[in-house]
Amino acid sequence: MLGINLKVGVEATLQRLNAHSKGRQFVDLKFVWGHPTAAISEGRGGRVIVYLPHVDEAKAVPQGLLHRLVGYVCHELGHHWFTKSLVWHNAVFSAGGNKFLHGLINGLEDPRIEKAVINSGFANNSRNLFEGLVNHVVGAELPRDFDNIPFILAVEGRRLNGYGILAKQTYQTLPWASDLEWALTEAHTALDTKRITEIATELANRLKGREDEKPEGQPGDEGEGEGEGEGEGEPGEGGEQGEPGEQGEPGEQGEGKGGEGEPGDGEGEPGEGEGKGEGNGKGKGKGEGEGNGRSSDPTDWINDEIAEHQTEAQKGGDVSMILEPTFYEFN
Repeated sequence: MLGINLKVGVEATLQRLNAHSKGRQFVDLKFVWGHPTAAISEGRGGRVIVYLPHVDEAKAVPQGLLHRLVGYVCHELGHHWFTKSLVWHNAVFSAGGNKFLHGLINGLEDPRIEKAVINSGFANNSRNLFEGLVNHVVGAELPRDFDNIPFILAVEGRRLNGYGILAKQTYQTLPWASDLEWALTEAHTALDTKRITEIATELANRLKGREDEKPEGQPGDEGEGEGEGEGEGEPGEGGEQGEPGEQGEPGEQGEGKGGEGEPGDGEGEPGEGEGKGEGNGKGKGKGEGEGNGRSSDPTDWINDEIAEHQTEAQKGGDVSMILEPTFYEFN
């Protein structure tokens, strides 16, 4: 499909999801294309604005990107509803701004809020969209090094949610297996962000000083494997059951609950925009997160992939954001 059709499809799908949502309908849902990073903000009176980077409207983009963008917005809406950012910020602040702890919280909180979205009944197809998004990013193999523990938690937590993760489960072979198992088990039944921060803090303490431990038979740094689930028709990509945009499809809210036109401010997932950059791997969504590991934040995954479908001018920031038009009445 062309980039222009992608934009129309994303907006139309999410508008239909909002119109048929079960008790979570927004009064007004707007879209802004051309923002430096994907984000969502909520203004007064239930007005929600979805911010997405530029897409080259004249070039072909993968069909699966439509499903992944809708899944991403659904994920972010989950933070809007179910994440308490002040609790998250306080935990990281108390630890001296520890970035690894931030990554652990993110890796455990993301599966929790996705499960909450699925259970909320907001959209019947949300699990499939989440599953497709994570499979596209993970590819065929999971990293196994210390820096990628937050990423491993984010994937394995989703596996516990019932997602059909294509990559083989390998964390049981890692030196930190028993501690990761404990954290994943506890997080799977956690009811709020506060409990997630407690689990992440305890896990960080258990892992302190163990950074140099290596998996058996795997000396040196790991997790730089290639291989992505790219291309349409790849197993799990999109995870769709029917075309997106039909009634009952998922839709979530964003990482930020700020004022109008101020995405990423206020309630939502803290640290949005941290950990971006070129990844260790060579596939989509492998931007570096906390430390040198792959990012566990879907915002980074989407930003990385959309960047591949921009003009040179858009990549350089030479194209303005596309805002909603203003209509004037003349007497």
